Amino acid sequence: MSLVVARIEGLNLFIESDSKVSDPLMVQKSPVCSVIKTVILNPLVTLSYAGDVHLAEEIIRNFYIKGISNVEEFIELINHISEGSTLDTDFIIGAADGGSPRLFRIRNNCQVERDLTSTWIGDVEAYSKYQEVYHSLEKNNPSYREMRVAISEVINSNKFESVGWFNVSVFLDHEIHVHPVFAYDIGLNLDANVKQHIPENTKTPLSVGSIEGGAYGVTFFASLSPKAIGLGIYFVHANLGILYYPKYSLQGEIIKGKSPVDFIKSILEKYNMPLHGFYLDEQGRFKHIDARKLLA
Repeated sequence: MSLVVARIEGLNLFIESDSKVSDPLMVQKSPVCSVIKTVILNPLVTLSYAGDVHLAEEIIRNFYIKGISNVEEFIELINHISEGSTLDTDFIIGAADGGSPRLFRIRNNCQVERDLTSTWIGDVEAYSKYQEVYHSLEKNNPSYREMRVAISEVINSNKFESVGWFNVSVFLDHEIHVHPVFAYDIGLNLDANVKQHIPENTKTPLSVGSIEGGAYGVTFFASLSPKAIGLGIYFVHANLGILYYPKYSLQGEIIKGKSPVDFIKSILEKYNMPLHGFYLDEQGRFKHIDARKLLA
């Protein structure tokens, strides 16, 4: 059933979601088979879902085919398509078309809740655990860090069959354009599973560990283009990346045998999608990469 949580704080909007498939019509074997559950449809509209992946794909496909231009039209589209589904599927819409964020939730046979300040959809028990963790943390403003910590703890607990793999973060970016736009967050999560001594005042390469030693690392790259919005996820130890381009599919395109830089280049060449984010180079140094600079 998944877990998606969303919160508005002032002019900020944050959405956190897991990526595990629990759709009975699909088979889920590993994080490589994950799907994206919060989709940035255009710079001003997002859709999150919990339930039927195929239904969500049909809604997204019709969003583009019909050229939906406002939230109320989008709500009508969701309710119309959902009426024919036999599986329970809930939705969250995030909107910023007026410059200020808005949240909507659609659930329980097309019932619409408007102008929420926080909301969620998905597994009830998983959300209860999320709330427990979230409210135990010291609060900062904005609270996206606590949201991320809480959903990560739920995912990593492996206690909830329908919630798992990695979390995807979406936020309302006030810096990249004049008008605030939705963006996927970038980041690098690394657990080398090794102890490393770093002498004082020295430059020491960080160890990334190994698959055999139980190491795990994943990098999140986000698109910088409002015309080609997507998310790249790169598994550090496997030399394997996944591109999520929701306009065409919620399931990822697997790209094997490439370094992080070559992964970014291949997506730029094939889709004209400029990704950016952080990665570890061969010397163990953290670096930022911007695909637009690779064109120079």
